[in-house]
Amino acid sequence: MSFRANSIAKIEDGAFRNLTKLERLFLNGNRITTIEDNTFKDLANLNTLKIYDNPYHCNCELIGLVDFLKSGRVTVSGDPRCFTPGNLNGTSLVSLSAANLTCPDMTTIPTTISGTESDNTIDTTTEFVKTTYETNSSPLKGGNFLVIAYVSLCSLVKTMIEF
Repeated sequence: MSFRANSIAKIEDGAFRNLTKLERLFLNGNRITTIEDNTFKDLANLNTLKIYDNPYHCNCELIGLVDFLKSGRVTVSGDPRCFTPGNLNGTSLVSLSAANLTCPDMTTIPTTISGTESDNTIDTTTEFVKTTYETNSSPLKGGNFLVIAYVSLCSLVKTMIEF
């Protein structure tokens, strides 16, 4: 299936969901900057993929794609390369590692949790901002509860609530 040179900027999640017999997919020559982790997941018969000549923004959102390309599950025709950020411009996607694919400085996002912000630290191993809130108004047990929110600008949000 060829979508070559169609000015495609985004591939919606699930766009190829029911195309299980698809063997060749050409997305080269478009305006795609990122491809979601599970975009090609359901394409069990995919053997050739052309995704070069797109302006990829190489950050943490491309980790899944890079892993997929390195898996050897499909033949990648051409050489897809980073366009941005500037320090990765021209770098082949298959030569990248997770360490290269970082996201911008992390920040907290305003929340509606009422309580006292007791901790706000940056976890340098994961590059997430860790914000801890304590409150004495748990809607489930009537006792104290702790909310720890990990937030990044790459829309990766993990929230853990302990009761």
